[in-house]
Amino acid sequence: MESCSNCHSLDGVDSEVAPSLAGVGERAETRASGMSAAEYLMESIVDPVAYRVEGWQPLMSGQYGNALTESELDDLVAFLLTQ
Repeated sequence: MESCSNCHSLDGVDSEVAPSLAGVGERAETRASGMSAAEYLMESIVDPVAYRVEGWQPLMSGQYGNALTESELDDLVAFLLTQ
């Protein structure tokens, strides 16, 4: 399984294939009506094509929902909310 940092940075600079994760918690709050930032991030991790963000191709693997435990997913979402 690839690391998130293979495509995403934390420094606010988008890569050629993925947006930076800096500020992702704030952006997630506004992405899907009726969903919390945590819910949006979780769904985006386990089903990366559920919400397409304009300007980005759907390149993220959908394997993380099966490869990570529920606790690991929760920890990942908690981390992303702090970015």
